[in-house]
Amino acid sequence: MFTGYCRPFIIPIQNDLELINETLILLNSYFMMIFSDFVLDLHARYVMGWANLTIIGLLILVNLILIMLTTGALVLHKIKLIYLKRKFK
Repeated sequence: MFTGYCRPFIIPIQNDLELINETLILLNSYFMMIFSDFVLDLHARYVMGWANLTIIGLLILVNLILIMLTTGALVLHKIKLIYLKRKFK
């Protein structure tokens, strides 16, 4: 809630990524109750395990995509700068 209200990062995509990470980790922590002795049905644990893996996979996928996009944008910017420096020499 604090991150969503204050938005502490300068770059807006970092604030959004932090909210996504916090939400998915919170959902992941709720699954921990299902894997305890509180739920006795083994099939329900099995199905919820796959749902938990899906959430973890989504978390990793979103983070990797954003890392690749920001890194790609920085690389393209550096290539443009090198090209412009060579062009105007």
